[in-house]
Amino acid sequence: MIGDGVHDVYKERAHKGGDVLWHVTIKGQKELTKGIPLHMSLKVFEDKKDMNLDEIKDKVKQFDIKTPNPEKLKFKTTIFTSDRDEKKYYMLTMEGTDKAYEDFYDSLKHCGTVYKKFIPHITIDKDLYDRINEEGLKPEEVMFEELTIEYGAGNTVHEFEKSENFVSLVKETILLNCDLQKHLKVISLDSEFVFNYLQDNVDLKEQILRKHEDRIQHHFGDDKEALDFAMKHGIAEAYKFLNRRK
Repeated sequence: MIGDGVHDVYKERAHKGGDVLWHVTIKGQKELTKGIPLHMSLKVFEDKKDMNLDEIKDKVKQFDIKTPNPEKLKFKTTIFTSDRDEKKYYMLTMEGTDKAYEDFYDSLKHCGTVYKKFIPHITIDKDLYDRINEEGLKPEEVMFEELTIEYGAGNTVHEFEKSENFVSLVKETILLNCDLQKHLKVISLDSEFVFNYLQDNVDLKEQILRKHEDRIQHHFGDDKEALDFAMKHGIAEAYKFLNRRK
């Protein structure tokens, strides 16, 4: 049953606190327990009131934080005993993550929850822990969403969309739609310019995303896993994902 092995004290902290994190899907599972998404935290705060959004945004930019690539990671299940409450938690630890994550964490040791060492991990429930141990875990079975800031579990207050994937999807969609091509004259190839231009032209951004959704629906029909992957990484990468999944 989903959520088995997730302690009440963890749930309480998750809903009360704040987090800088990536939502994660593992073997099709999106939730750790009801109301709490599976996630990898970059920085945790005991109380969301202690979060300085401007400082966090500046640090993400300073350390050039990018979304984890599952193909570059080594995953390992473990049972971790917390120093905070001495309870045991089911976890999926990761080796091979970007050093920038630890640098980001160390730069914010003056605030939020501070541990002895930054340990890249995803807290999971007992069922998922057992499934991974029994079946193994392939890179294509793990998907990270964009980095977000949350005020309480699942309550996103900011999403960092600025990624090469996002910019590539925008350019690809414009090139394939004549009614959008007039904007090519004002959108340069520079990623910073594209991102800033779309931030100032929200209607255009929404129009592009709708076109992209229509295209991936045409290619992948009702395959939700493929649709989610294509939405974030593009059609070409989604076909590679499908080939690996076979």
